[in-house]
Amino acid sequence: MDTTSLNAMIGTIWSVDTALYLAAILVMSGLLWQRCPDAHRTLRNTLYLLGISLIGLALTEASFSTGSGGYGPVYHSALVLLTGAAVIRLLGLFLFRVIFELLRIRPPSILEEILVVVAYFVWAMLQLHRAGVPLGEIITTSAIATAVLAFAMQDTLGNILGGLALQWDHSLKIGDWVRVGDVEGRIVDIKWRAISLETRNWETVVIPNGMMMKNQFMVLGERTNEEVKWRRWIWFNVDYSASPDRVIQLAEDSVTLANIPDVAGVPRPNCLLMEIDGSTARYALRYWLTDLARDDPTDSSVRQHIYAALNRQNLRLAMPRQHLYLTKRNESYLHHKQQAEITRRIDALTKVDLFHSLSEEELENLARRIEHRPYATDDFIFRQGDIDHHLYIITEGKADVTLRNDSGQECFAFSLDPGEFFGEIGMMTGDPRAASVKAASPLNCYVLGKDDFSALLMTRDEIIEEISQVVVSRQSALEQARNTIQPAGEERHSLGSVHDLVARIRHFLGTEQA
Repeated sequence: MDTTSLNAMIGTIWSVDTALYLAAILVMSGLLWQRCPDAHRTLRNTLYLLGISLIGLALTEASFSTGSGGYGPVYHSALVLLTGAAVIRLLGLFLFRVIFELLRIRPPSILEEILVVVAYFVWAMLQLHRAGVPLGEIITTSAIATAVLAFAMQDTLGNILGGLALQWDHSLKIGDWVRVGDVEGRIVDIKWRAISLETRNWETVVIPNGMMMKNQFMVLGERTNEEVKWRRWIWFNVDYSASPDRVIQLAEDSVTLANIPDVAGVPRPNCLLMEIDGSTARYALRYWLTDLARDDPTDSSVRQHIYAALNRQNLRLAMPRQHLYLTKRNESYLHHKQQAEITRRIDALTKVDLFHSLSEEELENLARRIEHRPYATDDFIFRQGDIDHHLYIITEGKADVTLRNDSGQECFAFSLDPGEFFGEIGMMTGDPRAASVKAASPLNCYVLGKDDFSALLMTRDEIIEEISQVVVSRQSALEQARNTIQPAGEERHSLGSVHDLVARIRHFLGTEQA
């Protein structure tokens, strides 16, 4: 080959347009390599194909310039087809991975693959037309082939359309955690045929798009306009004798105050008493998980904090069990059981200032007459206007006294603590309850009836005067609360002085002095 022929061949292969095309390809490839690490493999294979095709084109161009014949035109057409396919793939990557990302447009990823396939098809049709195949025959043949393929590949087409629908309506996206049947995993890819899930066990599950369209699936931790959170349920059993309010408070505080990683602060963890079965009470602590990949480790941490909090209060996790006791219920057993209960009641009564002057015998007689009544938080002991001739003595917990006017408006009057009593006005005068009393926390009370209290006052008349002084002082607090909700000038009811109140009490109880 002489110098003139070589120069002619180089001039045929290399031109300004070719240089510009190669420069554009290098720029696009560089940007893709830098901005899309997940596309490195696809980009590398595309560039390999493009490079081989360009080298082949250069060789065929050289053979044409030297006048070689044979299969050169066929090779040239095939290489042009491959070169165009590589350029189409590169343009698709650049458009969807760079341009759309810069414009913050995020179309379904499956759309990229479908558009690239359509572009391949159009490019192939154009090359066939350039090769001399009539366009009408191409379209007719393509239509027949398409119909045959559509019939033979119904499932595949269903998967393609299913993938488009799932992404187009944003039902699913990369990174979502989903549950399909008994499989849970994070979506790592949505292709034209199937979606890929990575499970917490380092497994990859491939589910056809058509199956996703035909069956129910659950997207975990998703709520409109909310951050990703997934509510978890931690079940545990405690002996039924433990106060539910106490267990619930301990469980909630143990998780809320511990700042456990991946446990959301809002909404706050909450605990519920779900059921009582046999000898155990079944609870559920519900918290919101922020990292859905760490479900079991976080559950374990929550259980550890609940277990430790219960143990610190001498409460133990309980297992369902059944005990069969055989007890000889003779007089000695019954006496011992009754005496133990009386002792507990006496210990509670000695902490009440009202009964500090009673002797041991009087305390024991009183302990035999009172009745234990527990209340849960927000329980009403009685309501304003009720008729109730009982005296209530608080041994544990706290109660709130509230007033209500004729319009239903309610206001707080004062609180009652352990060792205090209430209900004295209704018991000793017979008047309807002047206020409502509600448990502000888990509450334990002892209740004394009118007749039993009258028997006590036969020997302890000074208790009437002590209670009357408490009543008058409380009356002042009730009046202040009533002024905030009762219109001025409205009729007020007064119990009068301590002396008048004592007289009314003695008359109602039938303990008038001769």
